[in-house]
Amino acid sequence: MEPETNHMEYSRVGTLIVSRFPIVATGDILSGEMGFNRVSFVDVVVGSDTMRIINVHLHSMGLGRFDPRTQSQIRDMGRATRTILSKLKEGVFERSNEVKKMAAFIEHSPYPVVCVGDFNDMPYGYTYRYLRRTLKNAFEDAGRGFGFTYNGGTLRVLRIDNQFYTGRVRAIGLQTRYDIPYTDHFPVQGTYEIPTDK
Repeated sequence: MEPETNHMEYSRVGTLIVSRFPIVATGDILSGEMGFNRVSFVDVVVGSDTMRIINVHLHSMGLGRFDPRTQSQIRDMGRATRTILSKLKEGVFERSNEVKKMAAFIEHSPYPVVCVGDFNDMPYGYTYRYLRRTLKNAFEDAGRGFGFTYNGGTLRVLRIDNQFYTGRVRAIGLQTRYDIPYTDHFPVQGTYEIPTDK
């Protein structure tokens, strides 16, 4: 029997931005300890305009890795509850720091911004409300229905993936792609226009 391959040796984690428009600048705004949580950006030239696209994966709550039913040692639901609450608290704290750094970066952008990705927070959470103070949300402006994006095994009624935008950009369509179920998040497809009147 052949030894099992350690795929982690060959894998990379992070964010990816692919563009059909010319990319003129790239960078990371922040990166987590293991590189899993990351906020990256590219500046792309669209016609005579330059846009800044930001791809977001903020700190996860880590609840997907914790299932008290599989923990034979945990019989006490109080202990399980404390573990879950601890993970939630850690996630809120980490995301609050990440979103402040990201918002400061967006504020100083010389270009209009479209900021998309996995924010790991719901519309009534701190992260969402913090960004919504200065950014527009594409789901609110151009989405339909509930827009649930989480495809995990437990709470499937969460909208934790979002698209925010600034400047002259206008959201004209936003759709959660339920026809693409290959990960624990459904993709969110946004359509934007840049009005020509400056």
